[in-house]
Amino acid sequence: MRIFAHISGKPGTGTSSRRCGHWPKLDIRQGWDVDAYLGDVARFAELGVEWLVMLVCGDDPDAAEETVRAFGEQVV
Repeated sequence: MRIFAHISGKPGTGTSSRRCGHWPKLDIRQGWDVDAYLGDVARFAELGVEWLVMLVCGDDPDAAEETVRAFGEQVV
């Protein structure tokens, strides 16, 4: 996006890129492939994506909290 802003002569500052909906819902009870997520995060970073938004299981508050904590430790 910053490149397109530069090409069009507009300032690229203040522009951010977000990606949503790429991954399935996270759930600690199902687990995930850490290496695959790290690879995806690296590819998005190369593209200039600054924010990744994902869904977390919502049927069990304890599982949701554990999911966020584990994903943060393993991927973020």
